[in-house]
Amino acid sequence: MKEIENKDCFLKACIDIGTNSCRLLIAEIFRTKNKIFLGRELYKDLEIVKLGEDVNKNKFLKEEAIARTVAALKKYRKIIDEFSIQEENIICFATSATRDSVNKDYFIKKVFEETKIKIRCISGEKEAYINFKGVQAGLKNSQNILVFDIGGGSTEFTFGDKKGIRKSISLDIGSVRITEQFFIKNNIYEYSKENIELAEKYLKNNLKVLDDFKKENFDLIGVTGTSTTQISVRDKMEKYDSKKIHLSYLTKEEINSNLS
Repeated sequence: MKEIENKDCFLKACIDIGTNSCRLLIAEIFRTKNKIFLGRELYKDLEIVKLGEDVNKNKFLKEEAIARTVAALKKYRKIIDEFSIQEENIICFATSATRDSVNKDYFIKKVFEETKIKIRCISGEKEAYINFKGVQAGLKNSQNILVFDIGGGSTEFTFGDKKGIRKSISLDIGSVRITEQFFIKNNIYEYSKENIELAEKYLKNNLKVLDDFKKENFDLIGVTGTSTTQISVRDKMEKYDSKKIHLSYLTKEEINSNLS
């Protein structure tokens, strides 16, 4: 390709510290005078660290949760060093659990002291922007899209098209947060009909802010674990395969079947 002649190639490592999981992606990046291209994905990993355990209730990160996360990041640091990635090409984001905790500065400092990884704690709005830009990069046309990311502590909705974002919303609703609020009592999981109805009522009330989107025509695009897990359950995957899940379609009926 003419446009990537005389290209500069380097490796980039991206770490996402979420409420429930920690992810690492290492990939080739090609940079020309005017554009940046994503090359091969060289390494991917996911660790369940449960950093946001009880954050919704206590508003601070527990020492055990921090220890689990630091252990995962030490592992990632070792892998990153094996690829000889330069410091300026290591990027690490922390999201809902970290930004909601009163001891986030302590956590960020501890991580840097033990791993030399610099954490950037981002807002819900920034998280929504990153989600949308990732999806937008893979679009082939300019139809309207509503991108949603159901995380452990928050959920982001971003509406727009090829030209850019027109509206984004970040809500303090996530799988871990809802589970702790409605389905755990005295460390025992209780998925009773009453608890399910209470959770549904809570969600419906909080999701009323999305009513404006009903006036628009769009493709609904889900990203990250909660959405992709639904595909793996539907397809009865014994081994998770992201390549088979990417760009899959999922119907409301299939989701209800997964949950039945």
